[in-house]
Amino acid sequence: MLALAGVPGIYFHSLFGSRGWPEGVKITGRNRTINRQKLERLALEEELQQPGSRRAQVFERYSKILKVRAARPAFHPNDSQKIIDGSEAVFALLRVSPDSQQRVLCLHNISNQAQGVRLDWQAYLTQGSGPLVDLLTDQPVDLKPGDPWMMQPYQVAWLERI
Repeated sequence: MLALAGVPGIYFHSLFGSRGWPEGVKITGRNRTINRQKLERLALEEELQQPGSRRAQVFERYSKILKVRAARPAFHPNDSQKIIDGSEAVFALLRVSPDSQQRVLCLHNISNQAQGVRLDWQAYLTQGSGPLVDLLTDQPVDLKPGDPWMMQPYQVAWLERI
């Protein structure tokens, strides 16, 4: 959702990795209460200070993705986007800045299997002359034209040529 054009709607509990709250359903008798748990601010802040906690890990990762998105003109809410035909299991999307100077190729393996992605990335990432970098991991991606790139199950990568 964060790769798509527009302004993403982010649910509060998604930022912190909240799970369902079945006790709330029992208390109120309403099924929607499953995702309406009220969090105690101090308890939440304490969990966020524990690097290994689920809430800290989810919030750190979500924050990183949001910062990458905010820092790139290609993710302007009114920017163009193009769906790329990559494979059945990989959702590929090209984001292009309003001035066409920045392009980000967003790849999402939506399966529980590793997938080889074979895209002509040079045709999509025409800016820059340097290497490809995965913006979400800050790692270089070594892709030779025509070679498949292996994506792990449920892996997400936003590639930019710098």
